[in-house]
Amino acid sequence: GLNGHSVLQTEDDAALDTQSSLQLLEDPKSTDLRSEFGKFQQSPGLVSSSSSFSFTMFPTVDEMIVNQRLIEMSAQHPKDLVVIFVDTTYLETFGVWLDHYKHHDNSERILSIFAISEIAYDKVSAAFSSPTTQAKLRGVGETLLVNLNPGKGKDMRNADPDRFLNKLWVLRLHIMQRIINTFPNLNVLYTDADAIWLKDPVQLYNHPQHQSSNIVASRGTYPEWCPLAMELHDDEKMHLNTVTICFGFTYFRNSPDLHQLAQNLQNAVARYRNDDQIAINCVLNLQYDSNDDLHMNDPSSIAAFTQPDKSVIRSFFGKVIAHNIKVSILPYEQVTRRCGRDEGMLENSVVAHCYTDLKEGQSKLNAFDHFGFLIEGQNSLRHVFDNPELDTPIIASSSAPGTRASWEEAAYSLSLDRFWRHIKAATPEGDSIENSYYPDLKAQHQSTIGLRSTRLLNSVRIPKSGSSALSVTARALSGCHPDGYPCCKF
Repeated sequence: GLNGHSVLQTEDDAALDTQSSLQLLEDPKSTDLRSEFGKFQQSPGLVSSSSSFSFTMFPTVDEMIVNQRLIEMSAQHPKDLVVIFVDTTYLETFGVWLDHYKHHDNSERILSIFAISEIAYDKVSAAFSSPTTQAKLRGVGETLLVNLNPGKGKDMRNADPDRFLNKLWVLRLHIMQRIINTFPNLNVLYTDADAIWLKDPVQLYNHPQHQSSNIVASRGTYPEWCPLAMELHDDEKMHLNTVTICFGFTYFRNSPDLHQLAQNLQNAVARYRNDDQIAINCVLNLQYDSNDDLHMNDPSSIAAFTQPDKSVIRSFFGKVIAHNIKVSILPYEQVTRRCGRDEGMLENSVVAHCYTDLKEGQSKLNAFDHFGFLIEGQNSLRHVFDNPELDTPIIASSSAPGTRASWEEAAYSLSLDRFWRHIKAATPEGDSIENSYYPDLKAQHQSTIGLRSTRLLNSVRIPKSGSSALSVTARALSGCHPDGYPCCKF
């Protein structure tokens, strides 16, 4: 679907769809250039679907927010938007998460994947466009893929971990606010890629005791200086444990009161190290009053608000603008953090968000293996992003598939698309520039394969070699060296 118009396809239709140009991937085991079915041109709102799975791609967050298809999907009745952030270091972890997610009833959910780098965006889009992978994705349901950093190929997690996390934490709050303000029927469920859904968590946030809560969150202890409740952890040592919201698994129920809290968080996050988890707990602790006689820092406060299942439920009142926020904090028995601390801890767990000392993908996979979370077999999604099965080349082109002309057209489309993504990201006039000049550029390319076409390719940012076969082809057509940094000749 172009420009937000959906395309409904059968599974066979999806396998035969040749209406979009494809990105070719380089087989790591061969020097032959082959293609996997699929990467659609990055036009906003392109849709691919198969039985109980469909996905829509958005080159930017802005284009997701205004997409008509998303508006229509959420217009009839409330849905839950499951928001997850991925980068290349967590793609295999994300594959394991998907293996569990697809086994639940996701008919009332929309999965929204925010790719933190363009590399992650390209890898997920290529995998999701493969008919082989789509068969494994049955049950995932409606899925959105959003490029969070168009034009930025590097994974900032590796280059500058501190800056990466600060930026991500601020973006999470910003995106949540935009979603709930734009789509009143969408609730937002934040889940980390290592928070495995062993059972359907709808039983948690839609449990009768939590249905009136604006926020239903997993339990943490950080930040210790801004608790929402306190408990005595050790009667002999009188050691205090803080009870806080943990963003690893948090459900936001859309309401005008939540809108006001989201605005308060946006205004305050810079004062709290640009950390969204510090911000939400400290804003509630310092800028709100509890609707009861016990202060949040009172050591006995947890006893008054603990439910039979050990959930902690408290209500807060905004001091400046009158509004109420009700928070449910789930017990560790339901959303588990210390998975191996007590024997049988995982037996009743709904979500396993197992703590690891190292915050990196391989440590998470080791924990998954230790606790038996890995799902093996031909339908496993664990390896689809790093080692996708390559299918027969299918190139949407006016030229015969596999010919030099078809490769030129596909390479041209990739290069031109990346050019517009950079323009849109860099200038507020990006849309008007594209509307004014795209037809002329397209006509110029189609009019000749000689000097002018080569000059056109030289005027755009040719992607760095090595990420795909089309990257190599685009560089060759423009006269760039076949490897090294992006080529930007004029």
